[in-house]
Parts: sequence; C-alpha cells; structure tokens
Amino acid sequence: MESNFSLNMIFSTLVLIVVVVVVWIIWNKIKNRKVILKENDLEVNENIKKPIWFITLLILSAMPILLFPFMVFVALFIGAQFSNEILQTLVFYGIMSYPLFLIANIIFCNKNFHKHKVLSIILAATPVLLFIVFFLFLFIKK
Repeated sequence: MESNFSLNMIFSTLVLIVVVVVVWIIWNKIKNRKVILKENDLEVNENIKKPIWFITLLILSAMPILLFPFMVFVALFIGAQFSNEILQTLVFYGIMSYPLFLIANIIFCNKNFHKHKVLSIILAATPVLLFIVFFLFLFIKK
C-alpha cells in the first residue's frame, strides 16, 4: 500500500505541473489576442479581440483549479471507502483529472467564441455556476 501511495503522489505532482503549464499557456494566448486578417479573402482569424467580460468569465471558470492541492489530499483518502481496487483507482484518477476537463473547456470556449457565442458562454459559465452552487450548499445548511 505504501508504494501505491508514493506512485499516487508522484502522479499528482506531475498533473499539477502540467496544469500550471497549460494554464500559463492559455493565459498567454488570451492575453496576446490580436486581429489577424488573411490577405486572400480577408477572413478574420479566431484570435480576434474578445470582450473583456468573456475573458473574465474564462478566468473565473479556471479558478476551481486553485483547489487542486485540496483535491489531491481528498483523492488520497476517498478511495479507502471502496473495496474494489479498480473502482478505487478510477475514482482517484477521475478526481485527479478534473483540471484537465476545465482546461479543455476553456480552450474550446476560447476557440469557438465567434462561431458559437451562446454555446461558448454557457460552457464557460458552467464551472463558475457549479462552483457557486457547491459552496452555497456547503455553507448554507437549513
């Protein structure tokens, strides 16, 4: 069991490093947005300037990634509830991979904003709304 714990901690550290690097790359791409026109048909590239409220929404939807160290701690102990080792491993990796889903969501919303505005806004707002609902249910007990 001790070697399993060590491997999980190594994996957690690697995932955290990957998440930090990907968030840094996304931030630089969003920050350096420009209008690029093609010479042939004057088609506007996807890097056209986006509204500041949408950029703020994307940054807010990435904020749950800051809870990643807490989720690492929770993932180490939540697996003890399952007797099946395969299910325990799936739950652990499912919890550990949630930042990847958030990052994929941010990339998708950023790339498809001009093609599908409503879908991009809904997908970008979903993590923020889920985060708010989670904390409302957590702190408001009646």
